[in-house]
Amino acid sequence: MSSNSPQKLPTSRFLSKRKGYHQPVTRNVQRICLSLAITLALGSNLALGQDLAAARPVPDQQAPRLEQGSKAAQILPTGQRVDPWAIPGGQFWDAIRLKDGPAPIDARGLLRALSSPDGQTLFLLTSGFKLNADAAGKLSPADSRQSILVVNIHSPAHPRIEQVIPITNSFVGMALASDGSTLYVGGGVDDKVQVFRKSSANGSWAAAGAPIPLGHQSGLGIDVKPLTAGIQLSRNGQGLLVTNLYNDSLSYVDLAQRRVAWELDLRPGPSEGKTGQPGGESPFDVTQDEDGRIYVSSLRDREIVVVEIQDQHPRVRTRIPTPGNPNRLLYDPKRHSLYVAMDNRDGVGIIDTRTLQYRKTLPVLAKQTDPHVNWGWSTNALAMDPSGQFLFATLGAMNAVAVWDLREQHPTSRGLLPTAWSPQDLVVGNQGTLWVVNNKSNTPGHTGYCSGYIHGCIADSPVTPRPNQYILQLSLSGLQEIPLQALQDLGSTTQAVLANNQMDPIRPEDRQIMDFLRQRIRHVIYIVKENRSYDQVLGDLPQGNGDPSLTEFPRSTTPNQHRLAEQFVLLDHFLDTGEVSGDGWAWSTAARELDITSKILPNNYGRGGGSYDWEGTSRNVNVGLQGAARRQANPNTPEDPNLLPGTANWAAPDSSEGRYQQGYLWSAALRAGKSLRNYGFFVDLQRYDAKENPIPLARFPHREKVRQAYAANPELAPYTDPYFRGFDNAYPDYYRYLEWEREFRGYVQQKRLPELTLLRFMHDHTGSFKEAMDGINTPELQVADNDYAVGLVAEQLAHSPFAHDTLIFVVEDDAQDGPDHLNAHRSTAYIIGPYVKQHAVVSTPYNTLNLLRTMEMILGLPPLSGLDAAQRPMSEVFDPSQQHWDFRACPSALLLPSALSQHFSPAQRSCGKIATVAQPRHDAQYWAEKTKGMDFHVEDHIDTQKYNRILWEGIMGTPYPEHLRLDTAGAIDTSDHD
Repeated sequence: MSSNSPQKLPTSRFLSKRKGYHQPVTRNVQRICLSLAITLALGSNLALGQDLAAARPVPDQQAPRLEQGSKAAQILPTGQRVDPWAIPGGQFWDAIRLKDGPAPIDARGLLRALSSPDGQTLFLLTSGFKLNADAAGKLSPADSRQSILVVNIHSPAHPRIEQVIPITNSFVGMALASDGSTLYVGGGVDDKVQVFRKSSANGSWAAAGAPIPLGHQSGLGIDVKPLTAGIQLSRNGQGLLVTNLYNDSLSYVDLAQRRVAWELDLRPGPSEGKTGQPGGESPFDVTQDEDGRIYVSSLRDREIVVVEIQDQHPRVRTRIPTPGNPNRLLYDPKRHSLYVAMDNRDGVGIIDTRTLQYRKTLPVLAKQTDPHVNWGWSTNALAMDPSGQFLFATLGAMNAVAVWDLREQHPTSRGLLPTAWSPQDLVVGNQGTLWVVNNKSNTPGHTGYCSGYIHGCIADSPVTPRPNQYILQLSLSGLQEIPLQALQDLGSTTQAVLANNQMDPIRPEDRQIMDFLRQRIRHVIYIVKENRSYDQVLGDLPQGNGDPSLTEFPRSTTPNQHRLAEQFVLLDHFLDTGEVSGDGWAWSTAARELDITSKILPNNYGRGGGSYDWEGTSRNVNVGLQGAARRQANPNTPEDPNLLPGTANWAAPDSSEGRYQQGYLWSAALRAGKSLRNYGFFVDLQRYDAKENPIPLARFPHREKVRQAYAANPELAPYTDPYFRGFDNAYPDYYRYLEWEREFRGYVQQKRLPELTLLRFMHDHTGSFKEAMDGINTPELQVADNDYAVGLVAEQLAHSPFAHDTLIFVVEDDAQDGPDHLNAHRSTAYIIGPYVKQHAVVSTPYNTLNLLRTMEMILGLPPLSGLDAAQRPMSEVFDPSQQHWDFRACPSALLLPSALSQHFSPAQRSCGKIATVAQPRHDAQYWAEKTKGMDFHVEDHIDTQKYNRILWEGIMGTPYPEHLRLDTAGAIDTSDHD
């Protein structure tokens, strides 16, 4: 061991005596009478205040338990490897089974962990996708909750779940009294604090009275609810500090009186009279020093708000800027230091609590010298060993724990420990063990799963039907145990982490083909579509790995995509990195998702709180615009100058060089001096559904002078076509194509095409059948419309002067809305143009990051994050000898009877007649009735599971397996859970 190696911790003597590190946890888990299974057996009306200890025991096999799966390393849809078993003596439980039976349920969205003062118990808080069906396919209210898991860790090698406490909603807030007898949990969107107390008689936990309300009627924004975030006991233990994420405030709860004693608005306007100045928004975590000074992390405004109490009244003492988005905080009284975990910076900030100054940033890697570097590793939680010698931080995007040595005057980075996917919190036990929880897992492949269905897959499929198979239900949480002895081998574990993240896998032949293309390709057209799986569209192709029994939109519906895949390259193992549109758009435009997205998205999709903040708006407010321009973009915007002033966006990434909120593909292009045009990316989607003056539909908006789009990203605003309508299922993609074509013809005349074109064709999402224009009002017609728009772009380019130096890249933002026999992330992708192989099948497991890396290298752009920097370009797709190409688009025959076809040329209409096809099985009235009450105005505001089942039965006409057949009411309905 080198002289730089950390010394053994005081607990190492105990650790050296431990045996059986790799023994699987026993399945004969101790019987527990306070499990979730018991709660569910009592029904959904069980009050939290009821004495759960009175419930009768259940068989062992139904008791909650930790489960260990394969110990092999896994490849993620990001291209990274994860291997939590790589730590000698460590263990990992990749599933936490909460309920067995025909509809098994596992823990999802573990975001918070606490340890009891005696080190014998872990408290784990879930905040994931919570909606679950029972075996009959109906929403199970008793199962559709969040949970607190009480885990006995007396024997770290064999932890066991002693109790699962069901709670309605939660987020990240949890605190434990110093004597370990009282637990406080934030209610998330319920805007309350729940209190649980341990029974002195039997050690069980039960609700101690009614929850404590925080008193917010709504959040600050447009149609958003409040949301509790961080919780911290006051230093004297008499009060509770609670951050109100969507109300930009800090509440102090008097525990004796069980009420809010005071609430402080953290924004400069209300607190200091500085109207319209950003600050204090999106408060996430809170802590307090020994002098009673309070520190709050402002995620949006990148500052620590310091609060002092004077004459029993709180006031803002000062604001300390941080280089990244601050999330979790850890106070170190020994060193008078506040450690700040930060996203958008690869490190941990240190604030001197005596001078209230930002001191420095501790880098994740020892050799990292640039303090501005931002590879996007998402530092998101902090812990310190009991002796105060080492600082630990989870890196959510690197799938690792970083370790710093605090024993010297200047803390130093010592190395990395590998974890499972997306670690979210960590606790150092007093038994020489580091406990880590994560909130993502691989969606199964080759194991009989498919995405998007309550019951699993459909009849006559090779996939075994199972319940609860929506992609966010398949993403599970795990618990990892790391002995602190592993710190003695940080050299090898660090190398394992770096290898898992593949720091430079690009081969010489990759660079050769990319250099060739960079010299010849001058323009890239990037098309992003919505939500289809591979099997759902291309499963009927005889070549490639498809399952025709799962194909809902076959060749007759999507003739152009089929011909593009056959004429150029069929990518039959392409994975969308994102799970749903929320993170899918982040991955598709920035090569990563921010930490707040990974935390809040599953809860938001499960109707558990939060707003759709991933395409430029924040709390449904267009933060890409300021002042009067906001209300012009959306008259629903409140006339409040203190509402999210400025253009800060908590979900916006910095560039890899640390440039503020410039981490998108277009940001890199603009910095490189590339010309840009945007059609539909990051526009204000709320505008189409505004209560006042919604933007009307216009077939030819430029001719009619009807503006269709307001940019929601400040960088994109000057380059956004105001006549190109964004996400709206009532509007055909054909008219989006015509608006793009109008400008494209101008580029032909000018002999100057933008070097990067962002083009959104979203109608394959489907929906809004009652409001749909021109008879494009069934799923088949809408997907056919989308297919034709993509084909027309290829045709227009092929017969233009830019055909020889332009490539088209087409991707789905995610694959959540369809079944696939291989992987819930598998989707379609196309690359069209010169130097692309023709009539080829490429089965290399590419993903969204590979596609972005390819575009970056062709345009001469740097990587957007460490994640795409580590991925190879898609060099197998290209052939330098294939310079010439052609394409003719042909509409599906489904479109010819619609009013849309009156705009087709005679050649286009005759082309469509060649391929005869049956009419849609059902008309618009059927689809409108089946989807009544669903909100299609913004991505994924619907119950996706229910909609996917409706799609299958309405298009295919095939019932589910007989023993799982349900009527319409049997699907999950979340209308009562918004």
